[in-house]
Amino acid sequence: MPGVLRRIFQTCGDSLKKVWIGGANDQSHSDDDPPFLLTWGWVTLPSVNNFTWYADAVARALLRRLSLPQAQTLKLQDVPCDVAHSLTSSTAKLTSGFLLNADGEMPEHTSINSLSDLSSLQLIRPLGLLGCISTPHLNTLTLVNDHPAQ
Repeated sequence: MPGVLRRIFQTCGDSLKKVWIGGANDQSHSDDDPPFLLTWGWVTLPSVNNFTWYADAVARALLRRLSLPQAQTLKLQDVPCDVAHSLTSSTAKLTSGFLLNADGEMPEHTSINSLSDLSSLQLIRPLGLLGCISTPHLNTLTLVNDHPAQ
């Protein structure tokens, strides 16, 4: 799936405004980048202003090479914390962010990401990204670090 998405992104990247990718989250796949992805450069989606990712682990490797310079809304589920940090770093226009079930820990010397336009942020399990962002104009903050009762 990463190859197909990459081809679509490269072909339609300038015209795409909204991307919503969802699917079964199969945790049996490795988080390591497949060997063919190591030769890929960055994929930039210059016109996307709304990006939602609720997809399986196989395609997550593409996120490591994705840049969203115009993204205003970013919704991510079950992605590594460092990938979430990279995606938020790739846009200067982010106004709304939602992150659910980020995997792993932030690297020890992760830079602080200044998100000056961010007005709404929801972080649900875990909250590691919170220590790596600066949000001077935040209006709404939702933090949840436990599992809801069944």
